[in-house]
Amino acid sequence: MASGITVPESLGDFLVLDALYATRGTAVAVTDEALLAAGSLAARLEGTLVCPEGAVCFAAVRKLREHGWLSGTDEVVVLNTGTGLKYGAQIPVPATKTAAGPLPVTTPSAAET
Repeated sequence: MASGITVPESLGDFLVLDALYATRGTAVAVTDEALLAAGSLAARLEGTLVCPEGAVCFAAVRKLREHGWLSGTDEVVVLNTGTGLKYGAQIPVPATKTAAGPLPVTTPSAAET
């Protein structure tokens, strides 16, 4: 889902691993379901439609806090450089109610993507 961070063959994977070992750091994997939930939470709490690559960061922070790598007082900066608008067909948008009733949820046609 987060195509911007999908790497079929890494050229510098050994550099990343060296940095992780040298700093006694860690890395986490995040499921598509977790990134969708994190993106939805960011939209509800902050009013921003982050791209899936940005949502992965929020989901990773949650996972790192759950596993004790980050405390609740640690500050984390997430740089989201994309918009969820580019992923309209992939990001589910729940129906919203207005005074006139529910708004329909639409998905872009193949010509629009």
